[in-house]
Parts: sequence; C-alpha cells; structure tokens
Amino acid sequence: MVTTFSGEPTADPGALDAALEGSRSARITADGCLVYAVDPEADVLDPATEKHVVLMRDEPLAHVSDVAEMSDLRRLMSVAEFSDFICMCPGDLALEFFDAQGERLAVVRFDAPGWLDWPLWAGRGRVSDPRALQRWLVAHGADAQRVGLAD
Repeated sequence: MVTTFSGEPTADPGALDAALEGSRSARITADGCLVYAVDPEADVLDPATEKHVVLMRDEPLAHVSDVAEMSDLRRLMSVAEFSDFICMCPGDLALEFFDAQGERLAVVRFDAPGWLDWPLWAGRGRVSDPRALQRWLVAHGADAQRVGLAD
C-alpha cells in the first residue's frame, strides 16, 4: 500500500515529532528517497497536490523497534533551525516511521552532515546536535562516510 499525503507546509519545529508520536518502529535505508506527485502531470511543489514518497533502496540498514532507541532517535531529530532551501536530491538515508500496526506514518530524508527533510516542512531542518545523530545512525548500520563522519 502506498501512503499519500498533501497539505500546506509548516515551519513548526515540533510538527515532525508530533507526527511521529505514535511511531513504534523505524527502518533506515541507504540512498534516501524522493517525493513524487501521484498524478505525474501535477506540480509536486503545490501543497494541494497528492504526493507519495519513493525509497531509492528497499534493503534496510537497520530496523529499530526498541522503545528507548526510538525515543533517542526522535530526540536526536530535534530541529534547531530551518532553511528555505528545497533540495530535489534523494539524500543519503531514508528514515521510515511505522505505527504499532506497521502502517507508515512518515518518511524523513537525512542529508549529511545534519539536515533532515520531511515533505511537510517548508524547506529542510538542521538538527540540534548533528554529531550525536550521525553517531546514532552509524551505530545502527549506516556507513560513517555516508552520514558525514568519515574523513
């Protein structure tokens, strides 16, 4: 089943965490994701356009379902600032969040060294502690170079 969405973008730094409140697991995949309009003729940047997220890879680097690990991940995704830059690349990682029934709640793209892109934000968010998030991702299967930790 493909999850679709639309709606006005927000610059509320707490909106993503509120959307993830019911998440019980997360799956991390390499090479990020892209957002497409359901109707290929529609403008994907129009807030009213129905959209869906497509992962660049389906093989998971990690699947996290431990309550403490999920809490840490959500905390580490706290946003310090926003950029109005709209990146059209797939990014470095995709973080999929699922509810207790396994339904996808959200997909967040990670761009090294510390940017998150959630399709319902107006731009992208810079995480409060990029190094801590990078270390968490590496500890959960992401390549250090991919997340910006390797020289």
